[in-house]
Amino acid sequence: MSSTAFEGKFIDFLYGAIQRSKRSADRAMAQFVVLRLMLVVASASLPALITIAGQNWSSVVAVLVDGSDGIGHPIPLG
Repeated sequence: MSSTAFEGKFIDFLYGAIQRSKRSADRAMAQFVVLRLMLVVASASLPALITIAGQNWSSVVAVLVDGSDGIGHPIPLG
């Protein structure tokens, strides 16, 4: 196999790997944006949930939203 043919195949392989990485990164960014948007909407609805008197599930939902928000923020190590 000539070095030119090998270089061509290698470049094609690298191009495919780059494209797969870009698709994966785009998918991860879309998931991040959707999940953060859902978290913002849930956080904004917390005051309305808390004002519903006598509903135990409103407190549970408030704790779940707060916990999911805490998961999204890493603990600083420095």
